[in-house]
Amino acid sequence: MKTALVTGASYGLGEALTKELLSMGWQVVGVARSKEKLASMQQACFIPIVCDVADEERVVEVSKELQMQGINPTLFFLNAATTGQDAIEDHLDLKKHKEMFAVNYFGVLSWIAFWQKEAGKTFVVTSSVNVHFCPPEVIAYSASKAAISKAFEGLAVTNQDNHFMVVYAGPIETAGLKTPKKLPLTQDPAKLAKKMIQAALQKKERLEPSLVYSLVTRALHALPSRWSANLLEKLRE
Repeated sequence: MKTALVTGASYGLGEALTKELLSMGWQVVGVARSKEKLASMQQACFIPIVCDVADEERVVEVSKELQMQGINPTLFFLNAATTGQDAIEDHLDLKKHKEMFAVNYFGVLSWIAFWQKEAGKTFVVTSSVNVHFCPPEVIAYSASKAAISKAFEGLAVTNQDNHFMVVYAGPIETAGLKTPKKLPLTQDPAKLAKKMIQAALQKKERLEPSLVYSLVTRALHALPSRWSANLLEKLRE
């Protein structure tokens, strides 16, 4: 049986990825911090694992336990991240930056460092269009997503035995997406999950599922910073 591992499996896009993979006949190792939520998702071919991806020792422990049980994922959706309201910062906060990178960057690479020793793996990371332009109040989040995106680009070049794909997602419609105004053209988690799985199985290296947000963020990046700031301020009014 084909086995996939999904981090952040108990919520939002991670939950959608898990459900879609199970419907396709995959065995899924679902990784999340919430034991209660994972328990509520229990069904055949679903293996719940309680793990904080920011804890590198726990990631290694879980990975070794899976190997001992003969469970060998070939497809990894490294989706767990600090997002939404938890990513908002009203000033430069070094503590928040460290916490963000612990989850969004090192919490991804820890899985790869363990499993990349075996050939034939596909690693997919959920990045963001914010790598093209960093909006106010999400500096740490944008920086962590840019860093992991570049790490994947480098891994794709240096590790030819495995496959690496980056998903530059726009805003995703979840309970954690709270903004002063409802953002237009937000992505449905279930539909995005289908696109991501299809792209991963096709061995694509990048996916930009939200063309509008990809174009807008690139355009904002091309403008002088004060122009971008003024434009964003007007949009908020």
